[in-house]
Amino acid sequence: MDLKIIDNFLPENEFEMLVNNTIGRNDGKQVQFRVVSNVENFGAAQEYWSWYMIHMVYLNDAPQSEIYPNLYQIFVSKFKQIAKFKSLIRIKLNAFPHTDKVREHKKHFDYSYEHIGAVFSLNTCDGYTKFSDETKVESIANRIVFFDASKHHQSTTTSNSKLRYNINFNFL
Repeated sequence: MDLKIIDNFLPENEFEMLVNNTIGRNDGKQVQFRVVSNVENFGAAQEYWSWYMIHMVYLNDAPQSEIYPNLYQIFVSKFKQIAKFKSLIRIKLNAFPHTDKVREHKKHFDYSYEHIGAVFSLNTCDGYTKFSDETKVESIANRIVFFDASKHHQSTTTSNSKLRYNINFNFL
């Protein structure tokens, strides 16, 4: 699958509701994240900045979070219009840290078999996703990029926001 970038993926009211129900709540009820101490997680030497936080929404054919029904309802019908959607593999929220300058994590692929990945940006910042052909897709709120997630790509930190937030989807 070639890269497919769509700006303003969700209607503005739907996007605002999504942000408010995930990362934007001020009432202490936003989703809880857990720290993953090494983004690459391949046992390689870890850079001090190479960590991130995740909130697993869907994995191993089962919902893992109370926000799963809402995300499924919002995104899957749209995915069916864009790609040949058969089934979900994983949904997770990512939060990458602020660093003094934007730092690229090591290249990785999500799963070794061919499948579609999608990265949906929840906020605008100077972070990006970089693909094997060196294309960089900037983190712009309400932007989504579809790609072959069995091919190498890499994430980054941000230097102009507290955190870089996105939702990572993998599906067949």
